[in-house]
Parts: sequence; structure tokens; C-alpha cells
Amino acid sequence: MTPTQIDRAAAKALEQLHHVRGLALDDQTFDRSVLTADADHREWLRIAERVREAGPAAYSPRADPDAVEHPPLIRFREGP
Repeated sequence: MTPTQIDRAAAKALEQLHHVRGLALDDQTFDRSVLTADADHREWLRIAERVREAGPAAYSPRADPDAVEHPPLIRFREGP
């Protein structure tokens, strides 16, 4: 992925996070979706930062030691 594609993916992840947060206000069953969307957004931000620091023309998860094997920890709330 190019830096521009990564920035777009981070922006879409942020939009999704805002969307599911809105849904969770009305229905608590969306709590898990909020946590997942937040983790996705944080991961895209981490990838974008890595690309900015390293300066590659494109991102490859194979070259990222933190990709997939070390995803953000997600804690789910139990019950209502």
C-alpha cells in the first residue's frame, strides 16, 4: 500500500469508528463493534506512522515486525 492509500484507510477507519459509536449510543450490543473499530483505527494510525518514519514508497506487512503477530489488545465488556 502507498502512503496515500494508508491515509485513506485510516480516515475510513475513523469514519467507521464514529459510525459505530453512534450506533452504540442507542444499542449497547454495538459495544464490541466500537472496540473493534477503535482497534482498527489505531492500527491504521500505527501503520501510517511507521511509513512516515521509515519513508518507504509502499507498506508491506511482511516488513513490519508488529503487524498481525502483535495486534492491539481488545477487552470486551461482559454483559449489559
